[in-house]
Amino acid sequence: MRGSSLASRLILAATLWTAVAIVCSAVVLEAMFRRQVMATVEVGLVADLNQILAATELGPDGKPVLTRRPAEPLFEKPYSGRYFQLGEPGDAPLRSRSLWDFALALPPDDLPDGTLHRHEIAGPAGQRLLALERSIRLEGAARPLRVAVAADLAQTAGPLREFRGTLVAALGTLGLGLVGAVLLQVRFGLRPLARLRAALAELRAGRRARLAGDWPQEVMPLVRDFDAVLDHNDAVLERARTQVGNLAHALKTPITVLSSAAEARGPALAETVRVQTESMRRQIEQHLARARAAATAGRPGAHADAVEIARHIARTLERLNAER
Repeated sequence: MRGSSLASRLILAATLWTAVAIVCSAVVLEAMFRRQVMATVEVGLVADLNQILAATELGPDGKPVLTRRPAEPLFEKPYSGRYFQLGEPGDAPLRSRSLWDFALALPPDDLPDGTLHRHEIAGPAGQRLLALERSIRLEGAARPLRVAVAADLAQTAGPLREFRGTLVAALGTLGLGLVGAVLLQVRFGLRPLARLRAALAELRAGRRARLAGDWPQEVMPLVRDFDAVLDHNDAVLERARTQVGNLAHALKTPITVLSSAAEARGPALAETVRVQTESMRRQIEQHLARARAAATAGRPGAHADAVEIARHIARTLERLNAER
């Protein structure tokens, strides 16, 4: 991400977050729909089971019989995916025509009377079945009777596949809409930075003196700090101009004296040149020191070497007070 733009960072982060949120939403919604489909299948199986239990009686031969066939037509179609069975698999149980010659392999289970149990078992033709069973005790029967109904789980694949397609289309459209909204939001949110860039170009071209103006709260501290730097630079420049003027004025008298002495060419010319040259050198050092101090005043992170400054002060005092 080093060197990338703020817009690309914001768009990438928002896109990744949107993708994660949409995927999580898709997983949760599909799981909820799957549970709802399974609940619907179970409701239908419970209704069939109750209908079969109500029509079950013990025949003259001691075996269970149905006084009326269930209303579900799929019980009559071989391998239709809807089945029922009364009794244990090894006891030639009474079963639906849809099972044909296949018996449901119910797991061994201790079923208190009336308790509903749920299993997933293998069915005919390689089907995977959801089975619900209850145990009832018929009048005159020696032992409880296991009654089970089952439905092919593949019947739930169609609604799940249709829901999954609708979900992908809806969430995909939502994701594209959110990414588009993020693009607009980033473009609108970063517009003040484009204005700031244009203002800096005008400042560099000399068409404006400061950046101060109507800026958002997030940009205003940067604008104030930048204008403060410009104010400091202007102050440093003004002090430098003043120091140059003072230096020129201070050097004017020694230069005049040297010119006069050079024209006179008297015996004291060498001493006069030495004295005036020393005076000019001191003036130059003094004004250069002031200029350096003025240039570094108020600069962030500025520091000074105290030992070196003390040495300069000592040398200056020694020259000014050599006789003492």
